[in-house]
Amino acid sequence: MTDDHDRIMNEHELQGLGAFPDRCSKPVSRICRGCSAPATPDEWKRNGNCCALCESKAYRDECGACGKECSGSKPSRTCFAYEVFKATGIIAFELEVKQEVERQAVETAREATRWAAEEAARRKSEAAARLAARDAARQETARRRRQSVPPPRPPLPSTCLPLWVKVLLTTFWLGALFMILRQYGQLEAPNDGRSAVRRGDRLLSILDWAGEVVGTDVDSATGLPKRVVDKKSGILMVLVPAGTFTMGAYPEDVDAEDDEKPQHDVQVTQPFYMAETEVTQSQWFKIMRANPSQAVGSDLPVDSVSWEVAQDYCKATGLRLPTEAEWEYACRAGTKTSRFGELDAAAWHAGNSDSRAHAVRGKEPNAWGLYDMLGNVREWCADDYERAYYSRSPNEDPPGPMCSSLLRVLRGGAWSQPGQFHRSSYRQAAHSFLESSLIGFRPVRTCLPLTVAQDSPVVSFNSPPEGAHVASGKMRVSGTVSPSLGPCIVTVAVGDAAVTIPADRWWATDVQILAGRQTITVSAKWSTGKKTPIAHREVTAH
Repeated sequence: MTDDHDRIMNEHELQGLGAFPDRCSKPVSRICRGCSAPATPDEWKRNGNCCALCESKAYRDECGACGKECSGSKPSRTCFAYEVFKATGIIAFELEVKQEVERQAVETAREATRWAAEEAARRKSEAAARLAARDAARQETARRRRQSVPPPRPPLPSTCLPLWVKVLLTTFWLGALFMILRQYGQLEAPNDGRSAVRRGDRLLSILDWAGEVVGTDVDSATGLPKRVVDKKSGILMVLVPAGTFTMGAYPEDVDAEDDEKPQHDVQVTQPFYMAETEVTQSQWFKIMRANPSQAVGSDLPVDSVSWEVAQDYCKATGLRLPTEAEWEYACRAGTKTSRFGELDAAAWHAGNSDSRAHAVRGKEPNAWGLYDMLGNVREWCADDYERAYYSRSPNEDPPGPMCSSLLRVLRGGAWSQPGQFHRSSYRQAAHSFLESSLIGFRPVRTCLPLTVAQDSPVVSFNSPPEGAHVASGKMRVSGTVSPSLGPCIVTVAVGDAAVTIPADRWWATDVQILAGRQTITVSAKWSTGKKTPIAHREVTAH
């Protein structure tokens, strides 16, 4: 309280209000301790410092304001009346200070508002000046362009060409258009890799996209070769026939997770070709001209490829990513267990990979000749990921959920994962933009069987291409016989030399090519006497 009193007195003097009073001016009342008679100090003194009634000299002084006993002739600073007086002075003074502070705050706010208004007006004027300058520049540019553009040429007179020339030109272009429509009007070439059925009177081979047929094995149900090389990407592809399988984890699979259930039957209605291995870094570089992989090697699977980038590769090559059902169907290859073979023999995993990716074809393939389906790197599928999709999946060619999610399906285990992840039914979700050294992909291509009339067999070439420049010596030639009417004899001739080979639908043989321009002819004949027209292919040997 004393500190507040001193502060108030000092500030009171600084404000020019004079000295703050030290004591209050209330009178003191003297009370006799014997008879409690009140008197003033002057009356007590005139009576000889004793009570006028009982002559007692004992007394006590009381404050006239608050009635408390005082120790001196005047009220002390501890007097209640003085405290009230002092508090009143403090409140009044602090109110003045508060009002002054509020006044200064109002002035400051007005100044800030004025400055903001001036700044906004300045910026507005500058913006208007810039817009005016830009409009002026555009007008000047347009004016210069109008001056630099030459005047339009007068139209040619309609009589510059004789009428018979106009008729001749019109007839020529209409004829050319008719030939084009006749040649390609019946051509059907969907974007998913399915080949065309007919092109006018000439049959289009189901393997127009294939550069070479590998081997002589043919699928008995469709007549398609089991191994072909994609012409653009150079990927060796293996035929996966149509069929039915049970998708999802089997009951005895103790490592199965909830998203692998329930089991359900799925029918893959169309055969398709799947890459024999994961896309290698050399195959990727051939198309994309870059290598994003962390571990570099031409025969190593390409990694660090997101789902979107894998789709870009497929679009560039005419291939596509497999659906989840196609991937599991191809991986199982007719098996009904969690893996198509022993773990160490079929897959690179954390227990045998030495913490790195390995070259493709380093482990045993499945029954359909597909390598590394369970290990090395995980593989993107085309489907969106939905945990409970199996409970409502269709039974024929399930396309995957349409949930517009960023999550995509990964299949197969990676070299850094333990063995329980290397199972045919194992599913994993990942964001489509994820790039990881554990992720690659394996493309596919759908291929519909070719159906043609039974009374018009045709023999054709797959290789070499027409007008090709080849090295002289032994050369491989191959082709097709359409439709397949059973076993036949195919005769391939170069000059005076001829080779006869048995065939059904696909034929291939080696011929001797001499230097210079050579014509290769081929024809097929059945035991019933039916035969095909002779097909020609010209090459230049060096």
